[in-house]
Amino acid sequence: MYIALQEGSRNNYFPSESPTTTHNCHCFYFFLFVVLPAEFSSLVSRYSTVMEICGAILETFTRLWDCTATRIGYIRNLENNLTSLKDTRDHLRSIYKDVNAEVEIAEKQQYVSRTNEVSDWLAKVEAKEKEVDLLLQKGEHATQDRCLGNFCPRRYSRSTYKLAKSLPSKIGEVKSLIDRKRDCNVVACNMPYQHAPPEVLPLGVTVGLESSFDKLCSCFEDASVRIIGLYGMGGVGKTTLLKKFNNDFLAMKTRDFDVVIWALVSQEANVVKLQEVIWNSLPAYDEKWLQKDFEQRAVLLFNTMKKKKFVLLLDDVWKRLDLLKLGVPPPDGENESKVIFTTRSEEVCGSMGAHRLIKVQCLTKKKAFKLFQEKVGEVTLNSHPSIPHLAEEVAEECKGLPLALITVGRAMANKKDPKQWKRAIQILKSYPSKVSGMVDEVFLLLQFSYENLPTAIHKICFLYCSLFREDHNIRIDELIELWIGEGFLDEFGDTYEARYEGEDIINYLKLACLLENGDSEDCVKMHDVLRDMSLWVACEHGSSSKFAIFNEDYSLSKWKEAERISLWNSSDWHSRLKDLYEQPFSTRVLTMIVRDAMLQKFSDGFFRIGQVIKVLDLSHNSKLMELPPGIGELVCLQYLNLSYTRIKTLPVELQKLKSLRCLLLNSTYSLIIPRMVLSNLVSLQLFSRLNSESSGESSDESDRSLVLEELKCLEHVNDLSIGLSNVEALRILLTSAKLQKCINHLMLVYFSDAPLLYNSKHSKQIYYSNLRHLIVSSCKIRDLRWLAHAPCLQSLVIRYCYSLEEVIVEDLGAGEIQRVNGNTFASLETLELVNLNRLRSICTHALRFPCLKKVVVLHCPALEKLPFDSDSAKNSLEHIIGDYEWWVGLQWEDNSTEDIFWSKFQRT
Repeated sequence: MYIALQEGSRNNYFPSESPTTTHNCHCFYFFLFVVLPAEFSSLVSRYSTVMEICGAILETFTRLWDCTATRIGYIRNLENNLTSLKDTRDHLRSIYKDVNAEVEIAEKQQYVSRTNEVSDWLAKVEAKEKEVDLLLQKGEHATQDRCLGNFCPRRYSRSTYKLAKSLPSKIGEVKSLIDRKRDCNVVACNMPYQHAPPEVLPLGVTVGLESSFDKLCSCFEDASVRIIGLYGMGGVGKTTLLKKFNNDFLAMKTRDFDVVIWALVSQEANVVKLQEVIWNSLPAYDEKWLQKDFEQRAVLLFNTMKKKKFVLLLDDVWKRLDLLKLGVPPPDGENESKVIFTTRSEEVCGSMGAHRLIKVQCLTKKKAFKLFQEKVGEVTLNSHPSIPHLAEEVAEECKGLPLALITVGRAMANKKDPKQWKRAIQILKSYPSKVSGMVDEVFLLLQFSYENLPTAIHKICFLYCSLFREDHNIRIDELIELWIGEGFLDEFGDTYEARYEGEDIINYLKLACLLENGDSEDCVKMHDVLRDMSLWVACEHGSSSKFAIFNEDYSLSKWKEAERISLWNSSDWHSRLKDLYEQPFSTRVLTMIVRDAMLQKFSDGFFRIGQVIKVLDLSHNSKLMELPPGIGELVCLQYLNLSYTRIKTLPVELQKLKSLRCLLLNSTYSLIIPRMVLSNLVSLQLFSRLNSESSGESSDESDRSLVLEELKCLEHVNDLSIGLSNVEALRILLTSAKLQKCINHLMLVYFSDAPLLYNSKHSKQIYYSNLRHLIVSSCKIRDLRWLAHAPCLQSLVIRYCYSLEEVIVEDLGAGEIQRVNGNTFASLETLELVNLNRLRSICTHALRFPCLKKVVVLHCPALEKLPFDSDSAKNSLEHIIGDYEWWVGLQWEDNSTEDIFWSKFQRT
């Protein structure tokens, strides 16, 4: 019967009935024909009597029925439990996906990791899913074939029963994982920082940066230095230096700091993005970071970073960044953190509060050529015997600027014909923008500095510097006077205010690394590559001011559109400049600078065609002896410089120049100025006539009195530089309040006696409020007490005045200067004392000298003490030059003061 039930068909044994009836019958039949026979066989073998057997059968029947009903219940609920398990699994899977996504987002933050609890939960979910998926597969197979009215498996087996029995507990396990997640809110946390080395940054050639690198490493090691500024012109290697420092130095100092942060700032600084970069570099995590505003993020950043020792590297900073506003705590002794940044502006270093400034300089000639060789390659350099020498010339044209050396080196890498190298030298001298890569890789990068200048005046003043020849020491006063003549500083009606503004512009250009110090303190220079970029901007890149610059290269075709023309010295200008006599330039020209060009004469036609010219500089033409009457046709002329020429007399027609504002006649020996010429220059503001003190004043000195008489009657004159050597001219100066106020540069030479300079009657009247430069040479004077009334004096030179005993005299009695005030020499930058045998005192008590940079004392044996104390010339003095024997014999206030100034001394 059992076999028949197992193998027989359903239709043979079980009639079709209702579900309820069928279910009960099935249970009974199953128990009767399957379970009971098996149990009965076992009972018979254990009991011998009929009563025992019957009792045992009844007990067994009851027990088996209960057990079978439970087992049958598992089978009966198999499908429902499978469905419940599938739904619960799907719910768990959805939660798993959400948690896993949240963990992945969190772990994108550097130094953030999932918690151990979440990691364990995710692993258990993954394992449980595999178990459940296997059960569901088995369940699907077990329920595919049904019997007993679709309620029982056709092929009942022990495995099906085990499957059915396991489902309720498995559902409970899945639900338990769901409940466990509800109790866990944190998915990730900060990792313990392992002091990992900073990320290695891509780095190119670092030739020539060794010195700056050593300085930077030394500054970094100094515990008192927290903020370091690296500054220099564009393309000089600041970023390369900072990357090298990151890769080489900081990598060795891994355990000395918690985190190194590199951030590119750039010209248009995006503080929100910068804040994001800094946060992403920290070993920190906050799941609500993205929902916070700028101020909230700053608070979070600050509280995170203040607990860490960090190194923040900021590249390409163009203006002050408020680090505290970003959320970066100021580096101090508590957190021992450091901030290092690169910038093109020294001014930015100051505004960022840098404790130490390092200027990244252009390369020396030797190192520059080494870098150039690396970019050209040995194959090209060795391809012809002439190329190494030509390569040195090409490299020299780059003037040590790494970016230019790299760019030009690449351009020449495959040039193996010496003719190509010779042509390259010519192009670099005359048309550098034609060199491959020069515009895109060099000029455009440098142009950012130009475009970042604050005003249009700053920009045109910068471009104007390119009118001077290559590597020229540009005198600051000459440059500013040209700017005044051009009208760039017109908003300042007073010439002295214009000079101050001009000096501010020059200082700004120097701080922006667009100009550099010249060979002397009164000069500036323009780097040749910056000059090339400037000319490219002015001539080829859309500037409204078209420049034409001529040195050895000469082409009349370039003059046709030029508005500003500059011609400088050449060995054969005397033959070429004949073209100037034949009206070679257009009527658009506004500026013409012809300097040191062996110029001998002009034709009248030259001046007639140039009626719009505003600036005419003919200085340093030692063969120019006359000007034609046609100069009176330059009705728009505002600036005329005839210094260092041999012109014998000014044309009377010069009086027609009603717009002339600046007239410079320095070192024009024996020049005669006809009467009434100056008095008719109704717009004249600036007049300068200074001769070399060593030459003495020639016969032209007799007209200085007349010059001063005419100048003091001109309404707009406010800037006067003049040399005097006779008493009458000096009397006119000292008795004219207007001229005293106008005097800028005064030279007193060869006075046999000058009581007017120290007579009490006049000393009270002299107020040189604008006097900046004074030279006193070969004069018989006892003192210069009136200098106490020259608060703006910047340079004082006294030579060969053998009677001079004191410079500033004090305690002179009633009506005299009672005591030198604290403003005496407050603006003095240079003091030069030479061959003053009787000089025993500059001033009897110490002065502050807040601006003093340079002191020269030669052959002044009686001067045994300087007016210095420990606060004198603090942070300003650079050099004291003198005889060693004089220096060691000086008396000092105390040893510490002597020690301070000893480091500044340079023996002659």
